[in-house]
Amino acid sequence: MLSPVQKIIYIYTPLKGPFQGVHTGFTGDTKFVKMKKQQKINEAMRLVDNSYALKKNTVRINTHNSLIHEVCKLIKTYELIKDGNEVYTEVIFKNKARADIFIPFKFQVIEVLHTETEEKAKTKKEYYPSKLYIIFLKTTEILNILKEAIKKWK
Repeated sequence: MLSPVQKIIYIYTPLKGPFQGVHTGFTGDTKFVKMKKQQKINEAMRLVDNSYALKKNTVRINTHNSLIHEVCKLIKTYELIKDGNEVYTEVIFKNKARADIFIPFKFQVIEVLHTETEEKAKTKKEYYPSKLYIIFLKTTEILNILKEAIKKWK
């Protein structure tokens, strides 16, 4: 069962794509809210090539990437899952574009940049389905999160 705060989050979560501007109303009906959430996830998952096995909230490693890239992908995925997001990694879309991290409910793709330039990243953005909102994160930004976590731990 959702708390009142979670209901507000579901109702007011800004989205890009086909569900932009959709809100569930103020009925307080959690079943209705969950149904809308699942509809959004289903719509986003229709963009994915289902011939590849997907596992929810599992980090897949691509050995063609650097170790730093993969560690940063793990850190970001951990944060997203901890915050209650449903995520998929190394997702291949129907147009064969591959995403580091895909959050279907938000229609978001997160790309971890290690050696890529911003110019190359902008051209990469064009390959993704147009309904998706693409976020580029540099490995240095993600490693700063890890540094802060280590400081708190000590």
